[in-house]
Amino acid sequence: MYRKLTVLLLSGLFLLFSCTTTGSGKQAGLVAEKASQLFQDQEYAASAQLYKEAVLLDPSQASYQYNEQLALFHLGEFIQVVEKSNVSFQHFPTHLSFLFLQAKALAGQSQYEQALRVYQSIFSLNPTLYAEKLEVATQAANWGFKEQAKTLALSLVQDHQKEKDAFTLLASIEGEGSWYDSMAQYLTKGDATQSQELLPGESSTVDESSSDEAQGKPEQDRESSP
Repeated sequence: MYRKLTVLLLSGLFLLFSCTTTGSGKQAGLVAEKASQLFQDQEYAASAQLYKEAVLLDPSQASYQYNEQLALFHLGEFIQVVEKSNVSFQHFPTHLSFLFLQAKALAGQSQYEQALRVYQSIFSLNPTLYAEKLEVATQAANWGFKEQAKTLALSLVQDHQKEKDAFTLLASIEGEGSWYDSMAQYLTKGDATQSQELLPGESSTVDESSSDEAQGKPEQDRESSP
């Protein structure tokens, strides 16, 4: 009899815990919805506070933590962002968005060298972020870290990704007349020549009815265009 009561009591506790967890998750979702609307209205302080409440209600949602930190970033609370993003990434190691936000917050404090270290760790975890790598390389050059910028740009060339943009950046670092400048001009000239070539049977005249289709313009835009 005693054993049966114990089992029933434990079952009741598990059910209560399950209901409480589900209820907290739903409540967190409602709070996050309000926070999202406030964020869209650029009410970042109120949004951050509500996202913080959502995190307390449901810590398993990485999006709540990221959005809270993003709101804080818009408020210029860079120190908080760096601290919180570091903790969040430890709990969600597959979410590189926390590291990107951390790097931006470090740059916001003019801690460019530290920001570049974080970016390097991101690219070591995911080397295929080519567009982001080019953007960071450009930022590094603007910050005065030309060697780091060159290393990132050269890695793009080596991987045959964003080559024209990478050579253009390298040319801006090394100066006019450099080998990188020659390559950038060669690739730019090659693109221009290729765009002017017509396939057999093509006409250089495109009637107006098909020009929007070729550009992939949405239908509603075509209807409203004069």
